[in-house]
Amino acid sequence: MTTVLVLVPTLGREHLAFEALAGRPLLEWAVTLAVQATGASVIALVRPEFAAVIPPLSGDAALLFVDSSGVDDSTRARIAAADVVVVHDPLCPLVPAAFMSRLVHQLSQPSAGTRPASALVAVRPVVDTLKQVDAAGLVAGTLDRETVRAVLSPVVATGQRLADIPELTAALTDPALLVRALQANGDVQLVLAPESARRANSRAALLSISNSEDLPI
Repeated sequence: MTTVLVLVPTLGREHLAFEALAGRPLLEWAVTLAVQATGASVIALVRPEFAAVIPPLSGDAALLFVDSSGVDDSTRARIAAADVVVVHDPLCPLVPAAFMSRLVHQLSQPSAGTRPASALVAVRPVVDTLKQVDAAGLVAGTLDRETVRAVLSPVVATGQRLADIPELTAALTDPALLVRALQANGDVQLVLAPESARRANSRAALLSISNSEDLPI
């Protein structure tokens, strides 16, 4: 039987992770989704100073307070012991449960004839214009958007591969940092995510999501 563990980090996302969407904090949305999609144990990673604003969490969910010393050895060992670890970004509240479930299944039970992966990353094409900036801070050119992808949620990896990241706490603060850390020790397979999985990087983006037709009633 495949052992699955879900991490929901609020680290580095505190400006929005506790904001409300349709009356529920994003952290609560994230934990509920993870439980529905995987039926697995969920760990929400939070800074101790935000304890007072943490909402009640549903399902088999636990809080892990991460201070300046970072993720402790016992948590790293628990991550390493899991067959599959899902890192779900609470700033992507409308990731479909079926999509998360599919990535877990794809990692744990690859199709015959396909090369097994040890890390899957949900991505979307970039639609904004991206400019290159030189060392002086001056615009030096425009990047080809076709060569760039936006990292969304979830990131799914084997537990051992995730646990092997030296600066794991830092990697969990930002999806792009996490992917770069995974790429440093092996291949990463990019998987096209549904458009609804978009990330709310600002309150304006969160307001746009709150007005989305994808928002469950």
